[in-house]
Amino acid sequence: MEPLRARIASWPVRKKLLLATLPLIAAASVVAAYVEHSRNEEGLREKLSAQGQSLASQIMVDRQYYASTIVPRIASLGGTLGSDYESVNGRFPLPATFVRETAERAAHLDDGYVVKLISPWPINKAQGVRDDFQRAGFDFLKEHTDSHFIRMDTVEGRQTMRMLVADRASSPSCVSCHNQHPDSPRRDFRLGDVMGGLEVLLPTDRYVAEIRQDMVLTFAGGGAMCLLVLAVMSVGTHRFVTAPLESLASRMAAFASNQPEARRGLVGNEITALTTEFESMASTIGKQQAALREANAELERRVAERTEQLRTTMEEKERISSELRIASAIQQSILPSRFPDREEVDVHAVSVPAREMG
Repeated sequence: MEPLRARIASWPVRKKLLLATLPLIAAASVVAAYVEHSRNEEGLREKLSAQGQSLASQIMVDRQYYASTIVPRIASLGGTLGSDYESVNGRFPLPATFVRETAERAAHLDDGYVVKLISPWPINKAQGVRDDFQRAGFDFLKEHTDSHFIRMDTVEGRQTMRMLVADRASSPSCVSCHNQHPDSPRRDFRLGDVMGGLEVLLPTDRYVAEIRQDMVLTFAGGGAMCLLVLAVMSVGTHRFVTAPLESLASRMAAFASNQPEARRGLVGNEITALTTEFESMASTIGKQQAALREANAELERRVAERTEQLRTTMEEKERISSELRIASAIQQSILPSRFPDREEVDVHAVSVPAREMG
């Protein structure tokens, strides 16, 4: 661990910065991909929910039209309704049979959606409640008859969105059919009652594959962005950090070596090199300051000696000057100052000293 830390510590600033930035960019890419994936899943849920509601509404409208328009017409023409319409002449499908068989045919299309008409009180036992989703769905619809129950589930090995919508008694023919049918487990339905539910199954394989493809593209885009950012950072740090630090450290090294024009490149970490050169320059400056202090002390010593010499010289000069003045005064006192007064001549005396004495 320590050798690894030592090697990392010796890396250039640019390399360290890239090493520190890479995990952050990678983490940001992962978070972005996760957020995008979550948004796609939520969007898929909303999309499939809208599609399922649209299918259920269309089927219910078709059934209501069949029950309110086609069934009375059949009755007026003397026809009858029953699930055995294929074997009985003049008999037509029940509205529930109409919905079930059209849904079975639609299930064979490429889109693969499946519609089932189920009920807790089925006349056809094959259309009864069979699994936890259907039981939970009818428990939900008892309290929320105008809503729908949705769950993501696995059906026959395929990821599927299952939706259960309440099937209300929308026409008198539906009510009378259920109440009067000999195999009906419940005979007190009224108009508007929930008689069962319409289950819509929408496989999500294709949509999930699209979401995964989008996630892969997001990761690829994040990787490309990571490389671009790293390249920009590498160039930028070299231009605005590494190169100036190298130049500064080189100048400091040249100053410390008393070769102002010298230049040399740096190897390894710029901060370490700059610190080394700074310490070297500080040592050089310290030595120069110590030498300067010694020179100042020597100069002060010499000035003191010279001052003492000058003081001694001045004292000696003052002593000699004083003695010369005394000698001059003595000499002057020896010379006559009064001369005979004669009419025929004038007598005077002049003393011209060489310096202070004559």
